[in-house]
Amino acid sequence: MEKVKQVIADKLLLGAFLANIAYTIGYPTIQEVTMRAADSRLISLVSFIGCGGIVLVGQIWDKVGEEKLMKFFPIYAIGDIVSYVILCSIFMTTGNAKVYYLGQAICSILTIKNVGFGLSFIRSKRYKENKRAKYDNLAAVLESVASLIGFGIAAVIRIPLTESVILMGLGTIIENYYMIKVYYEIK
Repeated sequence: MEKVKQVIADKLLLGAFLANIAYTIGYPTIQEVTMRAADSRLISLVSFIGCGGIVLVGQIWDKVGEEKLMKFFPIYAIGDIVSYVILCSIFMTTGNAKVYYLGQAICSILTIKNVGFGLSFIRSKRYKENKRAKYDNLAAVLESVASLIGFGIAAVIRIPLTESVILMGLGTIIENYYMIKVYYEIK
């Protein structure tokens, strides 16, 4: 019971837990649809873009500096939500899974990677010394528990595509909302 109170009290843990449940319920259907549409060349291209994006964004964060870039963290987090809504709107109106799959990689570079680097910065400020190790361990366990719940639901109940897209978007909104709240707490 003490761990549950700890999770509820920690906005980063709570946001990640709730978001991961939503992600893992919706993910299998979206993955199935996109993988049916994607051939090995598109998968390679998306992977290449993703890895290149991590290198590029990581170098920008190292060169410009975390302190300067963190001023824009709420913009990255809101941009992540907006880009997902736009991408999903295109996907749901056109039905083009290839465009969605490629668009997801591009959105990842533009927003999600910045949110990820920013979250690392937030954790380093919020959790000092052995508190960081405890946080990371608990976060890993919670992520797995949330995944068990979400994937378990998705294994038993076939989630339609529209609902899957909505769940993934809901997960993005939940997680980014809590990250923005914590950003302003530590600012």
